[in-house]
Parts: sequence; C-alpha cells; structure tokens
Amino acid sequence: MKNLLIISFCFSAFFSNAQRTMFGAQNNYVAPTGPSLPVLVTTAVTAITGTTATSGGTVTSDGGEPVTSRGVVWGTSPGSSTYSATTGSGIGAFSTNLTSLSAATTYYVRAFATNSVGTAYGNELNFTTASVPTVTTTAITNITENSATSGGTVTATGGAAITAQGVCWSTTANPTISNSFTTSGTTTPFTSNLTGLTASTTYYVRAYATNSVGTSYGSQISFTTSAAVPAALSNQASFSWNVNQLAQNMPNYYLEANNFTLSQLPTAWTIQWTYKIDTDIPSTDGMHWYFQNPSTIGKYSTQMHLYQINGQLQFWYNGNSYAEYLMSGMTAGTIYKLAVTYDGTTLRTYSNGSLMSTFAINITVKPTNSTLRMGSNIARTMDEFRIWNSALSQTQISANQDVTAYGSTGLMLYYNFNNQGTLGGNNTTVTSVTDQSGNNRNGTFYNVPLNAATNNFVNSIVTGY
Repeated sequence: MKNLLIISFCFSAFFSNAQRTMFGAQNNYVAPTGPSLPVLVTTAVTAITGTTATSGGTVTSDGGEPVTSRGVVWGTSPGSSTYSATTGSGIGAFSTNLTSLSAATTYYVRAFATNSVGTAYGNELNFTTASVPTVTTTAITNITENSATSGGTVTATGGAAITAQGVCWSTTANPTISNSFTTSGTTTPFTSNLTGLTASTTYYVRAYATNSVGTSYGSQISFTTSAAVPAALSNQASFSWNVNQLAQNMPNYYLEANNFTLSQLPTAWTIQWTYKIDTDIPSTDGMHWYFQNPSTIGKYSTQMHLYQINGQLQFWYNGNSYAEYLMSGMTAGTIYKLAVTYDGTTLRTYSNGSLMSTFAINITVKPTNSTLRMGSNIARTMDEFRIWNSALSQTQISANQDVTAYGSTGLMLYYNFNNQGTLGGNNTTVTSVTDQSGNNRNGTFYNVPLNAATNNFVNSIVTGY
C-alpha cells in the first residue's frame, strides 16, 4: 500500500442579508496527496588521494515511494553530474568511492537518491585531490674528491603524506631516482650525503620528495668534485731530528740525497725549507743541511752548508763562514719558512717571506763528490725541503711557501715526508724518503732509528698541504 501525504482543512456554509450573516456548522475535510522526492544530505568527502576519494549521503525520507537508487555525482564545476557512482537503495546512510580522479583538481560532489517521483540531490560539497609534493634543493657543501653534501626542504606535501625524500644525482642533467639517490627519512628539512663520487667530475643534483601521487624534484644544482689527492699529499708528516752527533758537530743519523751533489746546482738556485727548533736556543748548534765529501770529517770540511748557532744562521762555503749572520733572533717552537737564493753573484736569505740578508759571493767551486745531506745534530722538525733550478723572487717565495710544490716546474728535488710511514711509530722498514720532484733523487736514511718520537716521521708542522 502506498503512503499518502495528508492535507486537512476546515469549512462551513453561510448566508447573509441586509440584517445579518449566518454560519452553519463547521466541517473538517482531509484531502489525500501523492508521493514526493526523497530527502537527503551529502556526507563529507574523506580519504582524498590524487585519484580517489570517498563520499556518500544519508537519505532521511523516501518521499512516500521506495528509494530505488542512490549514490553520488560529481564533476569539475558547480552543479555538474559528469560522473556518478551508485550504491544500494532505501533510506539511511551510504558511502561510495569516487575513482579515476585527476590530481590537483577541484571537484564538486552531491549525494542523490531516486524514487518513482524522480531524483533528489543533497547539498553540494567541493574538495581538491592531492598532488605531488613541492621541494627545494639545498646548496652543495663539503665538496671533496669523492663526496659532497646537499639536501632539501619539502615546502608543500601536496595533501598526502611524504613517503620518501632525498637527493638524486648524475653526470648528466636532470637526474631522477632512476640514477644514484639517497633516502633521508620524512622530516623536513633534510640533509643527504653524496658518496662514491669520482674526482674532478661535474655532477648534477636535485632534491626529490614522494607521496601517494608521485615523485617531484627540486631545482637542479651542479658542482665539480675536487681533484684527486696524490699520494704525495696524503698522510701528511714532517721529520723530527734529535741530537745524536759525531765529532765537530756532524750528525750521526742523517738523510743523504741520491744523485745530488754540489756540482749539480746550476748557476742560479734556491734552497727552501720549513723548520722548527725543538730545543732550548743555547743548545742549538749544528747544520740544517750540508754538501760534504763522504770521505771527510767535520763541519769545516764541507763544501757548503747552512749552520745554526743558538738563534742565528750562518752560511758556510768552501771552508769559510760568510755573513755573520744571515738572520738572528730565532726562538724555540716557532715555525720558520726559510729560503736561500743565489743568482750567480748575490746570496739572499728569506724568513716567512721577508728578506733577512743580502751579500755578494762567488760560488764557483762545486765538487762532484760533495753530496747533499741533513741530519741529527740539531733537535728540530723539518718539512717541505725544496731545491729549485733558479733564484726565486721574494714574490715567488711568499706565494709558494704556504702551498705544496707538488707538480711545480723548476724543482730539482722535493722532500715533503708525506705518506712515508706511521707517525711516531715503528718505521724501521722505511729506508728512504721519496723525491716528489719526479727526478728520482730519493733520500736514503743512514743509522736513523725510525722507531720513536724523534728521529722519525711526526705530525706535520705545515697545514693545508
């Protein structure tokens, strides 16, 4: 039996003349009416992704006729019903899934219910589907020959939870997560370390972030890794000598250059070294370096040497002392970057880039059997010993005293003591120091213990190279 919509009203008869109006008895009348459209409301949209969402409605009245169909309609403009989904019949609450949606798009949705009278719609709601995240790329820092640091910031999640983030890189532009990449949690901002890189290579980097919709990328940044550090510049070290000398202040422990005699010095030359006194100044009496015939004995038998008495430097040549003194005022524990140059007529001495002395001298006697040595007659630490085939200018000396000479032209001999042994450890198997000039004038150790805190490789007294 169909439900009826009841409408009731009251009526009575009357007559009227010039004197009065008369009403009859009041009567009630109930008139039947037909069925109407259903009544319903639209349920809030939930579970929104880039391509799906969930909505529905509640049918509160069937309008006197059974609800045979119900669901939702939606589209990309208000009031549209481009798409629809149905679910069940009758009154009450229902829900359904909206599918095949486009990401980052605003949709308008209404619940509907249909009976024999027609289709009624609930209130209209709108929502926007999720999109890929927005992410920025952090500047590259801490660049080495095989690593670097970058990262990023997720500035918008796109309406969906971040499931992965990091950086990706390649040697070609516009890298993706199909290339090398990191994963750096889900907290923003984030930092990522790029590892396994190749020296002297240009890389392109982008931050990325992923949610249920997909993966997006930040702006691209490029950088070039540092050049490979050669073995000559790795494991930095200096060499520490301690006093152990023979008669006439000649060292008992010494390093002798192979195939380098005084006769091989050209007319113009430079000898350059870094030096630190490791004992009290009154105890300092001995040679920094010297050229000597191995068959002779004593400091006065050398053909050329640089000698220290307390805090002063002397230059000796052919058995005579010159320029009392090249410099003075040297103190224990101070690092000196020293250089002696000779241009064929004038000897100049520099300390830490400053000219300390100048005097004329004629250096012509250069025996072929006078070999370069340095050794243990002064407690000192030595590094960056270089011999050049020209008289360097003060500008050149100031420029190169704080950087490595590795790879430079004009070097005749170069000992930097790097990558040779364990600092302060047992290095008794080490027999020589490598000549980094490329001229194979390696230095051979004689009598040097090489197993203690001195007369051994020690922490470098130079920094940065």
